[in-house]
Amino acid sequence: MGAPYLADTIAAIATAPGAGAVAIVRLSGPDAFAVARRVLRSNAGGSLGADGLESHRARLARLGLSGRTSGDGRDAPDVVDEVLVLPMRKPRSYTGEDVVEIQCHGGGTVPRLVLEQCLAAGARVARAGEFTERAFLNGRLDLARAEAVAALIEARTTEAAHAAARQVAGELSQRLTAWRLDLLDARSLAEVSLDFADEELPLTLESDLRDRLDALKLAISALAATWESGRRLRDGATVVLLGAPNAGKSSLFNALLGRPRAIVAADPGTTRDWIEEEVAIAGVAVLLRDTAGVRTAEEAVEQAGIRAALELARGADLTLLLLDGSRAPDDDDRRLVEATRDLRRLVVRTKADLAPGWAPTEGALPQVAVAVSAVEESGLAELRAQVAGKLLRQTDTDGLVVLHERHAIALARAASHLDEAGTILRSGHDLEIVALEIGAAMAALDEILGQCDVEDLLDRIFSRFCVGK
Repeated sequence: MGAPYLADTIAAIATAPGAGAVAIVRLSGPDAFAVARRVLRSNAGGSLGADGLESHRARLARLGLSGRTSGDGRDAPDVVDEVLVLPMRKPRSYTGEDVVEIQCHGGGTVPRLVLEQCLAAGARVARAGEFTERAFLNGRLDLARAEAVAALIEARTTEAAHAAARQVAGELSQRLTAWRLDLLDARSLAEVSLDFADEELPLTLESDLRDRLDALKLAISALAATWESGRRLRDGATVVLLGAPNAGKSSLFNALLGRPRAIVAADPGTTRDWIEEEVAIAGVAVLLRDTAGVRTAEEAVEQAGIRAALELARGADLTLLLLDGSRAPDDDDRRLVEATRDLRRLVVRTKADLAPGWAPTEGALPQVAVAVSAVEESGLAELRAQVAGKLLRQTDTDGLVVLHERHAIALARAASHLDEAGTILRSGHDLEIVALEIGAAMAALDEILGQCDVEDLLDRIFSRFCVGK
């Protein structure tokens, strides 16, 4: 696979914008070394010789940042930055091409001036994700690993970074490749039966094929089912605190944040609107929302806040339904329990530092998952673990999760083809159709790895990357 623009040499600032000690300008392409020689000078001021860009050996160099004129129109001395240069000859580079990285001083101005010098010397500006796209096109990464690079860059928690790093290292690709080989074996069994239909074949051949297809379908379906957990791990999750006035929502909100953010008062109805803050809970970036207390209200402003609270709960990844453990439940509590019955929720008994006002199994109330006290900060560790358990379902995939919807769709399609193949096999119909269904499942896995025609996907995938990666 190739592309016409691989003949270009590209350049971009590879570090995030803003003040910083060091920034990196990256060059990649057939003229990367030539461009570097045009803009760099040795510390003595002369041009860099052949040994000045020895592959995989860092060295100091000088780079003129601009040709300026003074206020009276006369030429002013060139501004020079001392830089660290790291050349990498192909194929031992990230992109598989000749690459030169120039480490200059950070900030907004110096890296931009370095980039401008590289562009004036023959490079062009890289498109978003073009370095990683070239790594894919040059065979350095398959498409699944390339997409994992973006997930690693965007990771907001340690757990998210760990999940993405496993895929950058190739764990997902290795599993898909192993499944593909198993499917190839299964397809060969079906085709053997076709090729030798008139000859005596082992009686166990079809049952062996059935067992293989069933096992592969279950394994692929299990991985596809991790998409919701993977999405929350990668993009974060929304958790809404819902309950009656004075149920302890704002106190728990502050306790989970570890700092006072919401106003806490003894008077009911303190929170009229909802507020939100991001917090990491057991490795998940959670957008935590504190809402107005839900009760039968007459005031228009409070009614609006209650409607907003219920709407937020319906759209949340998880609702924490808070019930005041220090008093007997009333009709508002029971109506709230009923209204949230179909939501993904976790029931929390608050004010565990006070004498209990009701039993966990009393009446129509649900079994309480965890008791907490925001005052004493008790039960918070268990609550965090319960929240993580609700957001990230335990799977039998050895911790591997799907981080991209495209992968989940392709996996589900592969499992569907295998399900259809099993149905056809059990019905005693033509094995040729079984072989075709297995081939379609293989094609779905190939789509994830980029081992088929994915030209129409490339722009969509790599345009989401940051420039410089």
